Amino acid sequence: MESKQNAVLDLVMKLVSHDLRSPFASMIGVMNLLIDDYYQMSDLERLDFMRELLNSSKLQLGLLDRIALLSRFQCNALAIHHKRFSDLELVRFLNSMLGIHQVDPIVPSVDRQKIAPYFELDTELLSLSVTMLIEYFAKGSPSSPLSIVATVTESDLGQVCLRFSEVKLSEHELLSFESLRSCIDVPDTPSQIWIWLSLKILALMGLSINCSIDGISSIPSLYFKPKP
Repeated sequence: MESKQNAVLDLVMKLVSHDLRSPFASMIGVMNLLIDDYYQMSDLERLDFMRELLNSSKLQLGLLDRIALLSRFQCNALAIHHKRFSDLELVRFLNSMLGIHQVDPIVPSVDRQKIAPYFELDTELLSLSVTMLIEYFAKGSPSSPLSIVATVTESDLGQVCLRFSEVKLSEHELLSFESLRSCIDVPDTPSQIWIWLSLKILALMGLSINCSIDGISSIPSLYFKPKP
């Protein structure tokens, strides 16, 4: 078992080694410019360079966090600290995480606390997993076109939808997503490792994830629902 875990981590390190190196290369280049030309730069130019250093540092930290997360998952050492969410509370949490200011959806006048199922989720793991999902589907698109809404019909009570309004997904990409959802072993391509990990962690927290695309516009939607 341990040898398999080590093999998986070795594979991941090989696949992401370029991504690990890139932020450092950028940071070193920026720091050399600051050292060589510091007194010739304006305050605004120096501030721009500092922002670039900060962004590169965040990228590096984010990737290291993911590798550590994968390692904990593979070693069955993932601690989950559950917090209870209703569907509307989950919508508010995701909107806040994404920096989206959206009015709460109008819902039927029912006693939702007694009827709607609850989500039992770890907020840190949820944030990391949703971020990886968004990166996979948005393909580098800005987060502003995203909207997150809770379903309001009683038949879908407790379901939360993450809809991408300016992203298109092909049938092939949808099938690829579905295959990753059922895949047991870590994929051997960099673009699929983190989406695979996010799906496994969300499932571990008791979430059922489904994806569908609009037949006309090919706009994808992700649906989160507590497992029965």
